[in-house]
Amino acid sequence: MTLHGIPEVLDRLGNVVLAFHGSRAVTFSRPVTLDTAEPGGLAFIRPGYGSAEAWLRKTKASVILCGSELTELADPPADKAIIVVADPRLEFLRLVRAWFAPPKPPAGVHPSAVVHPDAHIDPTAHVGPGCNIGRCTIGRGSVLHGNVHLYDGVRIGNDVTIHAGAVIGTSGFGYQRAADGTWEHFPHIGGVVIEDDVDIGANACIDRGSLADTIVKKGAKIDNLVHIAHNVVIGEHAVIIGTAQIAGSVVIGDHAWIAPSATIVDNVRIGREATVGLGSVVVKDVPDFAKTMGQPAALLPERFWNKPRS
Repeated sequence: MTLHGIPEVLDRLGNVVLAFHGSRAVTFSRPVTLDTAEPGGLAFIRPGYGSAEAWLRKTKASVILCGSELTELADPPADKAIIVVADPRLEFLRLVRAWFAPPKPPAGVHPSAVVHPDAHIDPTAHVGPGCNIGRCTIGRGSVLHGNVHLYDGVRIGNDVTIHAGAVIGTSGFGYQRAADGTWEHFPHIGGVVIEDDVDIGANACIDRGSLADTIVKKGAKIDNLVHIAHNVVIGEHAVIIGTAQIAGSVVIGDHAWIAPSATIVDNVRIGREATVGLGSVVVKDVPDFAKTMGQPAALLPERFWNKPRS
Protein backbone atom coordinates (compact mmCIF):
# COMPACT_ATOMS: atom_id res chain seq x y z
CA MET A 1 0.00 0.00 0.00
CA THR A 2 1.47 3.34 -1.09
CA LEU A 3 0.80 6.42 0.99
CA HIS A 4 0.54 9.78 -0.77
CA GLY A 5 1.07 13.05 1.07
CA ILE A 6 -0.20 16.57 0.60
CA PRO A 7 3.07 17.99 -0.82
CA GLU A 8 2.90 15.30 -3.54
CA VAL A 9 -0.70 16.20 -4.36
CA LEU A 10 -0.07 19.92 -4.47
CA ASP A 11 2.95 19.44 -6.66
CA ARG A 12 0.98 17.35 -9.15
CA LEU A 13 -2.00 19.71 -9.20
CA GLY A 14 0.20 22.75 -9.63
CA ASN A 15 -1.43 26.07 -10.36
CA VAL A 16 -4.98 24.70 -10.53
CA VAL A 17 -5.10 24.87 -6.72
CA LEU A 18 -7.18 27.88 -5.69
CA ALA A 19 -6.95 27.46 -1.91
CA PHE A 20 -5.92 25.00 0.78
CA HIS A 21 -7.47 24.41 4.21
CA GLY A 22 -6.74 22.03 7.05
CA SER A 23 -3.80 19.76 7.75
CA ARG A 24 -0.77 19.26 5.51
CA ALA A 25 0.23 16.20 7.52
CA VAL A 26 -2.53 13.81 6.44
CA THR A 27 -1.92 11.01 3.94
CA PHE A 28 -4.13 8.78 1.78
CA SER A 29 -3.78 5.39 0.13
CA ARG A 30 -6.91 4.95 -1.98
CA PRO A 31 -9.72 6.83 -3.75
CA VAL A 32 -13.11 6.66 -2.03
CA THR A 33 -16.64 7.97 -2.26
CA LEU A 34 -17.72 10.66 0.17
CA ASP A 35 -20.41 8.62 1.89
CA THR A 36 -18.44 5.38 2.32
CA ALA A 37 -15.03 6.90 3.06
CA GLU A 38 -12.80 5.96 5.94
CA PRO A 39 -9.70 7.85 7.08
CA GLY A 40 -6.89 7.49 4.58
CA GLY A 41 -9.12 8.08 1.55
CA LEU A 42 -9.09 10.65 -1.26
CA ALA A 43 -12.51 11.99 -2.31
CA PHE A 44 -14.09 14.91 -4.15
CA ILE A 45 -17.19 17.03 -3.65
CA ARG A 46 -19.03 17.63 -6.87
CA PRO A 47 -20.39 21.17 -7.21
CA GLY A 48 -24.16 21.44 -7.41
CA TYR A 49 -24.92 18.20 -5.54
CA GLY A 50 -25.83 19.29 -2.04
CA SER A 51 -24.04 21.54 0.39
CA ALA A 52 -20.27 21.25 -0.02
CA GLU A 53 -19.67 22.29 3.58
CA ALA A 54 -22.17 19.71 4.84
CA TRP A 55 -20.39 16.96 2.86
CA LEU A 56 -17.09 18.17 4.22
CA ARG A 57 -18.29 17.78 7.81
CA LYS A 58 -19.95 14.43 7.12
CA THR A 59 -17.31 12.51 5.18
CA LYS A 60 -14.49 10.60 6.86
CA ALA A 61 -12.15 10.99 3.88
CA SER A 62 -8.77 12.46 4.76
CA VAL A 63 -8.18 14.49 1.58
CA ILE A 64 -11.06 16.19 -0.22
CA LEU A 65 -11.06 18.09 -3.50
CA CYS A 66 -13.81 20.68 -3.67
CA GLY A 67 -14.97 23.59 -5.78
CA SER A 68 -14.61 27.32 -5.42
CA GLU A 69 -17.60 27.61 -3.06
CA LEU A 70 -15.18 26.61 -0.29
CA THR A 71 -12.42 29.06 -1.23
CA GLU A 72 -13.21 30.81 2.05
CA LEU A 73 -13.73 28.29 4.86
CA ALA A 74 -13.98 29.20 8.51
CA ASP A 75 -12.79 26.63 11.06
CA PRO A 76 -11.70 23.82 8.69
CA PRO A 77 -11.44 20.30 10.19
CA ALA A 78 -8.00 19.78 11.72
CA ASP A 79 -7.77 16.14 10.63
CA LYS A 80 -8.52 16.70 6.91
CA ALA A 81 -6.90 18.38 3.93
CA ILE A 82 -9.29 20.43 1.78
CA ILE A 83 -7.97 21.38 -1.65
CA VAL A 84 -10.00 23.90 -3.63
CA VAL A 85 -9.90 23.65 -7.44
CA ALA A 86 -12.13 24.87 -10.25
CA ASP A 87 -13.17 21.35 -11.36
CA PRO A 88 -12.82 18.84 -8.51
CA ARG A 89 -14.08 15.86 -10.48
CA LEU A 90 -11.58 16.45 -13.29
CA GLU A 91 -8.64 16.87 -10.93
CA PHE A 92 -9.76 13.84 -8.89
CA LEU A 93 -9.85 11.59 -11.95
CA ARG A 94 -6.41 12.80 -12.96
CA LEU A 95 -4.99 11.87 -9.56
CA VAL A 96 -6.72 8.48 -9.64
CA ARG A 97 -5.46 7.81 -13.16
CA ALA A 98 -1.91 8.73 -12.16
CA TRP A 99 -1.73 6.68 -8.96
CA PHE A 100 -4.47 4.05 -8.84
CA ALA A 101 -5.60 3.09 -12.35
CA PRO A 102 -4.77 -0.46 -13.52
CA PRO A 103 -1.84 -0.65 -15.92
CA LYS A 104 -2.44 -0.59 -19.66
CA PRO A 105 -2.41 -4.06 -21.25
CA PRO A 106 0.96 -5.04 -22.71
CA ALA A 107 1.72 -4.50 -26.37
CA GLY A 108 1.27 -7.46 -28.67
CA VAL A 109 -1.29 -9.81 -30.16
CA HIS A 110 -2.79 -12.54 -28.00
CA PRO A 111 -2.13 -16.02 -29.46
CA SER A 112 -5.85 -16.77 -29.60
CA ALA A 113 -6.60 -13.76 -31.83
CA VAL A 114 -7.27 -14.35 -35.54
CA VAL A 115 -5.53 -11.73 -37.69
CA HIS A 116 -5.71 -11.29 -41.47
CA PRO A 117 -2.24 -11.57 -43.04
CA ASP A 118 -2.65 -8.14 -44.63
CA ALA A 119 -3.66 -6.39 -41.41
CA HIS A 120 -1.26 -3.76 -40.15
CA ILE A 121 -1.02 -3.61 -36.35
CA ASP A 122 1.37 -1.15 -34.76
CA PRO A 123 3.84 -2.99 -32.50
CA THR A 124 2.77 -0.84 -29.52
CA ALA A 125 -0.91 -1.84 -29.85
CA HIS A 126 -2.62 -4.54 -27.78
CA VAL A 127 -4.99 -7.10 -29.34
CA GLY A 128 -6.68 -9.20 -26.69
CA PRO A 129 -7.84 -12.82 -26.58
CA GLY A 130 -10.40 -14.00 -29.10
CA CYS A 131 -10.23 -10.93 -31.31
CA ASN A 132 -10.89 -11.29 -35.03
CA ILE A 133 -9.02 -8.72 -37.11
CA GLY A 134 -9.73 -8.38 -40.83
CA ARG A 135 -7.75 -6.44 -43.40
CA CYS A 136 -7.44 -3.42 -41.11
CA THR A 137 -4.99 -0.96 -39.63
CA ILE A 138 -4.55 -0.43 -35.87
CA GLY A 139 -2.52 2.54 -34.71
CA ARG A 140 0.01 3.28 -32.04
CA GLY A 141 -0.90 2.50 -28.45
CA SER A 142 -4.43 1.32 -29.22
CA VAL A 143 -6.04 -1.37 -27.07
CA LEU A 144 -8.56 -3.96 -28.26
CA HIS A 145 -9.96 -6.00 -25.39
CA GLY A 146 -11.17 -9.57 -25.76
CA ASN A 147 -13.46 -10.71 -28.58
CA VAL A 148 -13.45 -7.48 -30.56
CA HIS A 149 -14.29 -8.10 -34.23
CA LEU A 150 -12.96 -5.76 -36.92
CA TYR A 151 -14.22 -6.45 -40.44
CA ASP A 152 -12.14 -5.57 -43.50
CA GLY A 153 -11.66 -1.89 -44.24
CA VAL A 154 -11.56 -0.59 -40.67
CA ARG A 155 -8.90 1.98 -39.79
CA ILE A 156 -8.16 2.45 -36.10
CA GLY A 157 -6.09 5.49 -35.09
CA ASN A 158 -3.68 6.00 -32.22
CA ASP A 159 -4.53 5.55 -28.54
CA VAL A 160 -7.97 4.11 -29.25
CA THR A 161 -9.60 1.81 -26.68
CA ILE A 162 -12.21 -0.74 -27.83
CA HIS A 163 -13.85 -2.83 -25.14
CA ALA A 164 -14.87 -6.46 -25.21
CA GLY A 165 -17.30 -7.72 -27.80
CA ALA A 166 -17.48 -4.57 -29.93
CA VAL A 167 -18.08 -5.18 -33.63
CA ILE A 168 -16.86 -2.62 -36.15
CA GLY A 169 -17.29 -2.67 -39.91
CA THR A 170 -20.41 -4.78 -40.32
CA SER A 171 -22.41 -4.24 -43.48
CA GLY A 172 -25.08 -1.62 -42.88
CA PHE A 173 -28.80 -2.33 -42.87
CA GLY A 174 -29.63 -0.93 -46.29
CA TYR A 175 -32.21 -2.65 -48.52
CA GLN A 176 -34.21 -1.72 -51.62
CA ARG A 177 -37.59 -3.30 -52.28
CA ALA A 178 -37.98 -4.86 -55.71
CA ALA A 179 -41.18 -4.97 -57.77
CA ASP A 180 -41.95 -8.51 -56.59
CA GLY A 181 -41.83 -7.45 -52.93
CA THR A 182 -38.47 -8.96 -52.11
CA TRP A 183 -35.66 -6.95 -50.54
CA GLU A 184 -32.25 -6.52 -52.14
CA HIS A 185 -29.29 -5.53 -50.01
CA PHE A 186 -27.41 -2.37 -50.98
CA PRO A 187 -23.72 -3.30 -51.22
CA HIS A 188 -21.65 -1.56 -48.55
CA ILE A 189 -18.23 -0.86 -49.98
CA GLY A 190 -17.23 1.97 -47.64
CA GLY A 191 -15.20 1.46 -44.50
CA VAL A 192 -15.01 2.74 -40.94
CA VAL A 193 -12.52 5.33 -39.74
CA ILE A 194 -11.89 5.61 -36.01
CA GLU A 195 -9.65 8.59 -35.31
CA ASP A 196 -7.21 9.05 -32.41
CA ASP A 197 -8.17 8.92 -28.71
CA VAL A 198 -11.61 7.37 -29.25
CA ASP A 199 -13.15 5.03 -26.66
CA ILE A 200 -15.71 2.43 -27.77
CA GLY A 201 -17.68 0.48 -25.17
CA ALA A 202 -18.41 -3.21 -24.80
CA ASN A 203 -20.73 -4.75 -27.41
CA ALA A 204 -21.05 -1.53 -29.37
CA CYS A 205 -21.71 -1.95 -33.11
CA ILE A 206 -20.52 0.41 -35.84
CA ASP A 207 -21.57 -0.29 -39.44
CA ARG A 208 -19.37 0.36 -42.45
CA GLY A 209 -20.44 3.02 -44.94
CA SER A 210 -22.37 2.18 -48.05
CA LEU A 211 -20.24 4.24 -50.45
CA ALA A 212 -18.40 6.71 -48.19
CA ASP A 213 -16.90 5.79 -44.79
CA THR A 214 -18.55 5.85 -41.39
CA ILE A 215 -16.36 8.20 -39.35
CA VAL A 216 -15.79 8.59 -35.61
CA LYS A 217 -13.63 11.67 -35.10
CA LYS A 218 -10.88 12.16 -32.55
CA GLY A 219 -11.68 12.13 -28.86
CA ALA A 220 -15.24 10.81 -29.22
CA LYS A 221 -16.54 8.53 -26.44
CA ILE A 222 -19.03 5.77 -27.25
CA ASP A 223 -20.59 3.75 -24.44
CA ASN A 224 -21.59 0.08 -24.19
CA LEU A 225 -24.33 -1.29 -26.47
CA VAL A 226 -24.48 1.75 -28.74
CA HIS A 227 -25.42 1.15 -32.38
CA ILE A 228 -24.03 3.47 -35.07
CA ALA A 229 -25.37 2.85 -38.57
CA HIS A 230 -23.80 3.33 -42.00
CA ASN A 231 -22.41 6.69 -43.15
CA VAL A 232 -22.73 8.31 -39.72
CA VAL A 233 -20.19 11.01 -38.81
CA ILE A 234 -19.50 11.46 -35.10
CA GLY A 235 -17.83 14.79 -34.29
CA GLU A 236 -14.74 15.41 -32.23
CA HIS A 237 -15.14 14.74 -28.48
CA ALA A 238 -18.82 13.87 -28.84
CA VAL A 239 -20.27 11.58 -26.15
CA ILE A 240 -22.82 8.85 -26.94
CA ILE A 241 -24.14 6.93 -23.93
CA GLY A 242 -25.39 3.36 -23.53
CA THR A 243 -28.04 1.84 -25.82
CA ALA A 244 -28.33 4.97 -27.98
CA GLN A 245 -29.31 4.23 -31.59
CA ILE A 246 -27.87 6.40 -34.34
CA ALA A 247 -29.49 5.77 -37.72
CA GLY A 248 -27.87 6.05 -41.14
CA SER A 249 -26.19 9.25 -42.38
CA VAL A 250 -26.68 11.14 -39.11
CA VAL A 251 -24.08 13.84 -38.44
CA ILE A 252 -23.30 14.56 -34.79
CA GLY A 253 -21.42 17.77 -34.04
CA ASP A 254 -18.29 18.27 -32.01
CA HIS A 255 -18.79 17.98 -28.24
CA ALA A 256 -22.44 16.91 -28.61
CA TRP A 257 -23.91 14.83 -25.78
CA ILE A 258 -26.31 11.96 -26.59
CA ALA A 259 -27.96 10.56 -23.45
CA PRO A 260 -28.82 6.88 -22.78
CA SER A 261 -31.41 5.17 -24.99
CA ALA A 262 -31.80 8.13 -27.32
CA THR A 263 -32.79 7.33 -30.91
CA ILE A 264 -31.82 9.59 -33.80
CA VAL A 265 -33.52 8.92 -37.13
CA ASP A 266 -31.63 8.88 -40.41
CA ASN A 267 -30.18 12.00 -42.05
CA VAL A 268 -30.62 14.20 -38.98
CA ARG A 269 -27.90 16.68 -37.96
CA ILE A 270 -27.11 17.22 -34.27
CA GLY A 271 -25.35 20.53 -33.72
CA ARG A 272 -22.10 21.36 -32.00
CA GLU A 273 -22.37 21.08 -28.17
CA ALA A 274 -26.03 20.09 -28.47
CA THR A 275 -27.60 17.80 -25.87
CA VAL A 276 -30.09 15.01 -26.63
CA GLY A 277 -31.93 13.96 -23.47
CA LEU A 278 -32.61 10.55 -21.98
CA GLY A 279 -34.75 8.28 -24.18
CA SER A 280 -35.44 10.97 -26.76
CA VAL A 281 -36.56 10.22 -30.30
CA VAL A 282 -35.00 12.87 -32.53
CA VAL A 283 -36.74 13.30 -35.90
CA LYS A 284 -35.39 16.69 -37.01
CA ASP A 285 -32.17 18.67 -36.86
CA VAL A 286 -30.96 20.06 -33.52
CA PRO A 287 -29.14 23.43 -33.64
CA ASP A 288 -25.74 24.11 -32.12
CA PHE A 289 -25.79 24.38 -28.30
CA ALA A 290 -29.48 23.43 -28.12
CA LYS A 291 -31.08 20.94 -25.72
CA THR A 292 -33.79 18.58 -26.88
CA MET A 293 -35.85 15.90 -25.17
CA GLY A 294 -39.03 13.88 -25.61
CA GLN A 295 -40.79 11.51 -28.02
CA PRO A 296 -40.64 13.11 -30.50
CA ALA A 297 -37.92 15.36 -29.17
CA ALA A 298 -38.55 19.08 -28.81
CA LEU A 299 -36.19 21.89 -27.92
CA LEU A 300 -36.15 22.85 -24.26
CA PRO A 301 -35.43 26.21 -22.65
CA GLU A 302 -32.22 26.49 -20.63
CA ARG A 303 -34.04 26.52 -17.27
CA PHE A 304 -34.70 22.78 -17.60
CA TRP A 305 -30.96 22.07 -17.80
CA ASN A 306 -29.48 23.41 -14.58
CA LYS A 307 -27.18 20.51 -13.71
CA PRO A 308 -23.70 20.06 -15.17
CA ARG A 309 -22.97 17.08 -17.37
CA SER A 310 -21.40 14.17 -15.53
